[in-house]
Order: sequence, then C-alpha cells, then structure tokens
Amino acid sequence: MATFTKRQRKQGARWTARVRINGREVTKTWPTKSAAETWARAQETAIETGEFVETGRGLIFADLIDAFVQHRQHVKRPLGKTGSNVLTRLKDEHGLEPASTLTAPFWRKHVLRRMADGATSQTAVGDLAYAASVLAHAKREGLVTDAGGPATARAHIADEGLRTSSRRRERRISDDELDALLAACDTITSSVPLGAIVRFALATSMRRGEILRMRRTDVDEAERIVLIRNRKHPTDRDRVDESPLMPAHSLWPRWDALEIIKAQPKGEIVFPYQGDTVGERFEKACEVAKLDGVVFQHLVPGPLAIGELGERMGVSQQAASKAVADLERRGYVGRVAGPDDGRVRHVSLTERGRAAIEAGRRHRAALEAELAEKLGPRRAEGARRLLADVASELGSTAAVRGRRVRPPR
Repeated sequence: MATFTKRQRKQGARWTARVRINGREVTKTWPTKSAAETWARAQETAIETGEFVETGRGLIFADLIDAFVQHRQHVKRPLGKTGSNVLTRLKDEHGLEPASTLTAPFWRKHVLRRMADGATSQTAVGDLAYAASVLAHAKREGLVTDAGGPATARAHIADEGLRTSSRRRERRISDDELDALLAACDTITSSVPLGAIVRFALATSMRRGEILRMRRTDVDEAERIVLIRNRKHPTDRDRVDESPLMPAHSLWPRWDALEIIKAQPKGEIVFPYQGDTVGERFEKACEVAKLDGVVFQHLVPGPLAIGELGERMGVSQQAASKAVADLERRGYVGRVAGPDDGRVRHVSLTERGRAAIEAGRRHRAALEAELAEKLGPRRAEGARRLLADVASELGSTAAVRGRRVRPPR
C-alpha cells in the first residue's frame, strides 16, 4: 500500500511516496505527485513479484525525523517541548535533504549559518545532539549506514576554537543561604509546591527539567529508585539513568525524596508544572531570601578547582592534586577548563565516577534497609539519631556532611 506526503518549502512542494507491502518498505521523494504515484505503482508491482531490493535510497531527512518521532511515541517516551521544537525547525530547514547528504560538512555549515543568523555557537551546536539522535535511530533501523556526521561536525567546531557547551555555573550556596532560600520557598503562596521541588532537587541532585518530566511509572517505591529520562548529556539526548531515592538523614539528605513524591497529588506526572513557571517562582524566592545571582542549577553540584577541593577535603592543594591524579588514572574524574580562566583546571566526575557514587548510594540504602529489617525500624532509627547526636557533640557534623572525615589510622 502506498501513501503520499506533500512537503512544502520556500522552493516549492515535493511529494514523498512510501510503499509498504508484506513488511517491506521503500520511500522516495519526487517533484510532482504524478511522478510519485508512477514510481509507487512500479514499486508495488516489484515487491509483489519478488523483484524488489531494499536500498534505502530516496529517503530524506524529514522521513528520518518522522520515523524517530513515531518510535519515541511508540515506546511511550515522547519528545519534550524543546526537542519537538528543534526537530520541527530542522525539518522545515532541511527536511528535503537526501539522507546521504547529512554528513559532517553539512552539519558544520548548519552551525555556521545559525551563528550568522545571531545564535550563539552553544545554541547552534545544540541542534547537532538532536540530529544525532535521529540519525542514530535511523541507523539502528537500517535506514542509513552512517550516523556520525553531527558528532564529527561538533568536533570540528570545537577544533576551530568555538565554544560547544554552556559556561559552567560556579556559584555555590552556603548552608545559611540555603536555609533562607527554603524559608522563602515556603512563604510564597502558589499552586506550585516550590519548597517540595527544591528539597527534592537537593535530595536527588536532579535538574529542574528532569524533575518536571518524572512520571509515576518511573518511580520504583520498593527499590527506592527513579528513572531519569533524557538526562542532560553533551551527546546523548536519549540518555536514561537510575537514581536512588535515599531516606532522610540527620546529616544528608535532610529530606526523604520518596516521601516528597508520595505527598504530591495523584497523576501521571509527579510535578505537572511548566519549567518557566517554576523558574519564575524560584527567582521570586531568591529575591525574598536576598540571594543574588542564584539559579536553580546551583542546587546541583558541579566541578571544583583543585584549591577549593583541597579546602573541602581539609588537605593541602598538593595532597588534593595527588588524590585527583590517582582518581583520574582510575577513570573516576576528569579535568575541564575553568569558566573564567582556561588555564585553571577544574575537576569533574566522569561517567564512571557518577556510576560509583550512585552505586554507593544504593549500597547505603540497602544497608539501612537491612539494619531496619534485623533491628526493627524504631531501633535502627534510634541508632542513627544517636550517632548523629554523637557527631554533633564532637563538633564533626559539618565534616561528616562535607565528606571530610578521615579514616582511622
């Protein structure tokens, strides 16, 4: 059976014919509908007689985008607002481009053209991540053989000295500022539970967009785990991670993320609010708390300079550098340029490092559950509070919370 799709562009309309029979499919785009219909009839005959050989030729970028969007809907992972808008724009701009032309030079020219129109290099390069997702899916489906064009173009742009990622936000919130911010969140009258969202972000280190996309079906209450869909990543926009929902602790986390979820009104989305609305309420809370230059992203830890890392560890810069070098050799951390001075290197977790932290959190949660099962929830909680009181009496609460406790010799 053949279907025909009219694609309108400034240069005029073109017609895409798609023929599907007995699980076989072929697509090609033509300048007129009559030409598309003639070709489709010939393909139907060829398929029915067994003469058809699938080559993938004739596919255009719009076909690949449509296939990707349909796949995401089929697996119940529809694109968000940003992704939909980007792909709609790419489809309008390049929808009629043959799949074979979507190479690194093509995408490099796209970025440079976007920059000429006033976009920053970071914004223009952001398009490449979505294009890469489309082409990666097309490759998995056998529609194209090469999906590396966007990634190679990104590398070329970086080699030319252009920024390909946003500047890192280095503002850090002190404990006193955090207390003031939370108090302000609780005083703002709004239908948005800002205090709950901020506390959830602090307890899980999840970003605003990740929190607002969270579905009830993503939460495993028994295992205290939540799936994080489309986690922010420089190249993989389809990334899915797991994050533990740790119980509240007198040291950290101070709030039980799972209980925060349970306290929200029942619905498919845990926090069904617009990102812009949450951002606006957060800015208002910062004004009430008299905090300057704070954004939601500052609730999530980021890279540290060696000197600052040494201060937090309670060791010299030389000792911190030695520890970082060992972790870097093991693949747990990497070094990135500082936002203000490229000569200053900051330490950032790698994928392996983040995985190790998540594994540690899951192990602690499992250990607490095991103790609660053996001792009983009340005795386990009493023991935890007693240890917290001991740490407080010894003046080591800040050290424990800051992960600065040295092992016994």
